[in-house]
Amino acid sequence: MAGTRIRNRRHGRATAGVLAGGLALASFVAVAGWYGTFYVAGRGGGFCGSCHSMEPYREQWAASAHKDAACSDCHTMSPGLVTRATLVTWTGGSPSIPRAEVHDESCLDSGCHDGILADTDVGKGGFSHAAHMRRTAAGASVHCTSCHPDVGHAVASPGGEAPAAAQVSAQDTCYLCHLGNSAPTTAEACLTCHEVPGDVTLADGTVLQHQAYVDMGANCSLCHTEVTEGHGAVPDAACARCHVSRHGEKGRTELIHNVHVTEHYIDCAQCHESIHHGAVETAEAPTSSCAECHGPRHDEQQKLYMGLAGRGVKPMPSRMYTTEVSCRGCHGDSGADHAQTWDDKRQRCVECHGAGFDAMLDDWKALTDRAVAEVAPTADFARSALAKGGVPDDARKLFDDAVHNFDLVRNGRAVHNPVYALALLKGTVDQTASAAKLAGLSAPRTPSDPLVRDPGATCTSLCHDRIGVPASAQIDDLDLVFPHRMHLERFGLSCTTCHPADKHRQVAYDPGACSGCHHMAATNADTCSNCHPYQRRFLDGAANTPGVEDVKPDPMAEKVNCLGCHDLKSSEPLEKSVEARCTMCHGEDYGQVMAGWKERFEEASKGIPERLDAAHRMAVALGTSDPKRAPHWKNLQTDIEEMQRTWKAVRISGYAHNPDYVLAVLHKLDEDLGKAEAELELK
Repeated sequence: MAGTRIRNRRHGRATAGVLAGGLALASFVAVAGWYGTFYVAGRGGGFCGSCHSMEPYREQWAASAHKDAACSDCHTMSPGLVTRATLVTWTGGSPSIPRAEVHDESCLDSGCHDGILADTDVGKGGFSHAAHMRRTAAGASVHCTSCHPDVGHAVASPGGEAPAAAQVSAQDTCYLCHLGNSAPTTAEACLTCHEVPGDVTLADGTVLQHQAYVDMGANCSLCHTEVTEGHGAVPDAACARCHVSRHGEKGRTELIHNVHVTEHYIDCAQCHESIHHGAVETAEAPTSSCAECHGPRHDEQQKLYMGLAGRGVKPMPSRMYTTEVSCRGCHGDSGADHAQTWDDKRQRCVECHGAGFDAMLDDWKALTDRAVAEVAPTADFARSALAKGGVPDDARKLFDDAVHNFDLVRNGRAVHNPVYALALLKGTVDQTASAAKLAGLSAPRTPSDPLVRDPGATCTSLCHDRIGVPASAQIDDLDLVFPHRMHLERFGLSCTTCHPADKHRQVAYDPGACSGCHHMAATNADTCSNCHPYQRRFLDGAANTPGVEDVKPDPMAEKVNCLGCHDLKSSEPLEKSVEARCTMCHGEDYGQVMAGWKERFEEASKGIPERLDAAHRMAVALGTSDPKRAPHWKNLQTDIEEMQRTWKAVRISGYAHNPDYVLAVLHKLDEDLGKAEAELELK
C-alpha cells in the first residue's frame, strides 16, 4: 500500500510536471506566435488599417512620402498596445485616438535620416538640426516630431516636395519658440530667416531701398509694426482633451513640458494655439497723433527725416529715425498754438545728449541754410528750363528731379536730416548740369560750398567738431591701434577715406590706399610688423598658442627680411609675386613647395570657421536655456571664443609664415574644438 502511494505521488508529480511543461510550451508558442504576428502585422498598413478608426491614417500613410516605411519602422508599438486595441475592437468597444509615439531613433536609424545631425547649416537662415536636437528649453527636449509631427500621414505634393502639412507644422513650432514672447525687433533677428527684400515703390513714387536701411542699422520694426498674431497660449480646453481637472498644473511649465514633450513626444501644436507670422502692417513714420486730425501737414519733413522721397539719391534715414525718435522727441508737446522757440528745440538736444549738443543743432541749421542758399540759383535755373519749350524728355526729367530734390530740402527743413539734405542738394546740382548738357544749354554756376560738392565730408563739420574725434581706434583685423588724429591733421585725410558717409561707424578702407604711403616707406621687418603683427608672430614662432609645444621660428625669420619675399612694387597678385621671389633664390621647383604648404593649410582648416560658429551658437543657447549649468556653458563659450581668436590669427597670418607652426596650431585647434563639440553633442 505504502509503495503504491509513493508511486502515485511520484506519478502525480510527473503528471504535474508534464502539465506545467505543456503549459509553459503552449505559453511560449502563444507568445512567440503573438510576437510573430505583431512583427508581421507591423510590416505593412493592412493590419493596422483593418480597424475603422485607423482607415484615415492608413490612407494618408499610403499617399505620403513615407509609404515605403512599415508602421513599426516609425512607431513604437508594444504587443500589449496591439493586444489592447484588438480586444477593444473585437468586443465592440470604441477605440481611443491612436497615440503611438515616434522616437528620434526611428528617424535617425541608418538608411533613413542618419546624416541629418552632421549638417550644421541646412536651408534658409543656416538652420542647424544638430543645434536644435537634444536642446532643452523650459523642460522640453526638441525631438524630430516637435517640428514634423504629421510627416508620415501627410500627402506629398505632386512635385515631390515636403508635404504641405509638415511644412506648416514645422513653421508653427518655430514660431512658438522664436516668436512666443514678442516679435523680433532687430534687423539681425529678422535676417536669421528672411533675406533683405528688394526695392519697393511706394504710392507717391518713392523707391524704398531695404538694403540701405539694413546697412544703416535700422530696425525692421520701425516700418513693419505688426508681424505676428497670437501668443501661443494653452487654453484649458487643450488640457481637457486628455485630462480631467488638471488645469491647476498649467503653471508648472518645466514639469508639463518634460512629461508631455520630452518623455511622450507630444508635438507643441497639440496644446498651444498657433502664432501667425507675416501679416505685415507698415508704419509710414514715427510721428505724433496730430496728423490723425489735421492731415499730412508735415509730409515733407517726415520724408526727409525718414530719408525717403529723393530722386536719384539713395535713401538715407536720419540717425534719430533709426533709433526710433518720434517727432515729439525733439519738438515736445507744443500745444494748440504750436508755440515753440528755437531755444526750446535746442533744450531738447541737451536733455537727451548733454551740454553742448544744442550747439550742434546750431551748426546743422547754419551750414544747411548756407548750402540751400548756394543751390537756390541752380534750382531756379532748372525751373526756368522746365518752363521753356523744346527741352528733350530725358533732360526734362532730370530738371524735374532736380527741382523736386531742392524743394524737398527747403520745405522739409534740412535740420531734420542734414546729411541726406546735403546729398539731395548735390543731386540738384548734378542733375541740373546733366540736363543742361542734354538740352544744349549753358551749365549753371557750380556752388562753391564744400559740403555741397562733397556731402560725405560732413563728419567733422556737422558733428565731430563738437563732440571730438577719438585720438585712436582699434583695428581688430590688424591687431593694432590706428592713430586717427595723426592721419586727419598731419596727412589731411578725410573721414570718408575709411568710413563711408552712409554707414556710420563702419570701416570700409581700401588696403591699397594704406599701402600707397606705408609700403613706399617700408625698409625693414620692424616697419612691416607695425601693421602685420600676426604674420610676424608666426614667423618668429611667438604666437603663444596654449598646448602647442616645441615651437621654432621659421628658418627664414633671421635670414631674410620681409622685403626679401614681398615685392611691394609688383602689380601681380600677392601669391604670384611672392612665388616669383622664392624661385629667384630656390629654383623653379619651389613654387610646388608653396603649393604644398597651401594644400595642407586648406585641408587642415577645412570646416573650422563653420564649426566654430555652430559651437559658439550652441554654447550661447545652452547658457540661456539650461540655467542649472549656465556657468559651465558660459565657461565653454569663453573657451570657444578663444579658439575663434586663434583661428583669426592663423587666417590672417596665412600658410607661408612658418608652415609647420601653422599646421601644429590648426591641429591643436581641431582637437580642442572636437572636445567642445562632443560636450555640446554636435558630433
